[in-house]
Amino acid sequence: MSGASGVEAALKERQQRLDPNETKIKAAQRIVRLFNRNEERFTIIRQQYESRKASFQEAFIVEQKNWVKTYGAMPEEESFEHDGLRLKGKDIALASFWLSKVKDMLRELIRAKVVRLFSAPYEGKFVGSTLKCWEVKHELKKTPGVFVFDPNTDMEMFALSRFYGADLQGKRWLEIWAELAMVVKEMRTQDGNESAIDVFCTKLPEADENYETLWEDWEASHLTGNAQHGELRMANLGDCLGERSGLHFHVFQTDSPSSSEEATAEADFREEMRAVKFLLQSGGQTETEASKGRAAESLVLKGFDAIAEDLALLTNLVTVTFYQCSFSSLPEIIFDLPALKEMDVSYCRALTSLPESIGGLKALEKLILWNCPGYTFGVRFLF
Repeated sequence: MSGASGVEAALKERQQRLDPNETKIKAAQRIVRLFNRNEERFTIIRQQYESRKASFQEAFIVEQKNWVKTYGAMPEEESFEHDGLRLKGKDIALASFWLSKVKDMLRELIRAKVVRLFSAPYEGKFVGSTLKCWEVKHELKKTPGVFVFDPNTDMEMFALSRFYGADLQGKRWLEIWAELAMVVKEMRTQDGNESAIDVFCTKLPEADENYETLWEDWEASHLTGNAQHGELRMANLGDCLGERSGLHFHVFQTDSPSSSEEATAEADFREEMRAVKFLLQSGGQTETEASKGRAAESLVLKGFDAIAEDLALLTNLVTVTFYQCSFSSLPEIIFDLPALKEMDVSYCRALTSLPESIGGLKALEKLILWNCPGYTFGVRFLF
């Protein structure tokens, strides 16, 4: 198969609905059916948004001033709803991106011969337990047919594919983790299956003569993640009791940084994914546009009341536009963009001040302030 044919085949497969019957594992079938339902609901909402956006683009030049009066909001700020699911237009691109990623993961899950589920504390940075999780996963994935679920990288994707916001993610992580634990338990009923739950800790626990883990007096000092204590008990409920029954432990060094070239490359990749995620969250970005990541040179932010700190990752930005944003002052994070030459601030009616630190944008040549009540000038050249 040629390279082009391979890409076309991959795209065609991604567009196809997942078949839960491709696996005999009932717990995995339930996960896939839930995903398919959410994907169907999202598809209807995306069609609604794309239709409204197309109408907006046709009417933009003539009816710009009257659009909000007519429809109540710009397409990016408008809410779209179907079958209990409600999304804002600016969230469509990000949701589509995560759904495609999770769909690829689920396709791997239903074809897997072995499933490994991690229990680890959340570090936030690529150090300590997060680094150790990547190292263990990197080794496990060298064997074909192994599916690995690492909450540090995968939990947010799964939660967003179910359209859980930040609050619900914190409350319903157990739902997702438990579903994968049920998959592990069911797969271990197959003779010789090496599916397991992997617990990351600061010291290995002792085991009894039956190789079952004695964790009662050990967990308080050596499990650093709050969720891990419940996950360990759920592993036991799933008959993962020790090394011989699918319960493995891995020691990590707190705050230990990456050292190998592969780990350094992975850390850089994760930074790039943060930039891609930010671009998608900015609203109106397609996956193709967002794939530029930190190399992006232009950005349009519509209807925001706050800007995430990850904007600072886009150090190659040359132009940035704030349109109908509701902040009263430009976000300080904008002054961490060394390449910025042109900034357009239009229809930001709550804007009342420009910070003195705007002089720190050494590359800035052109500042546009338009229809911001606190300012009267339209275009100012600063060079």
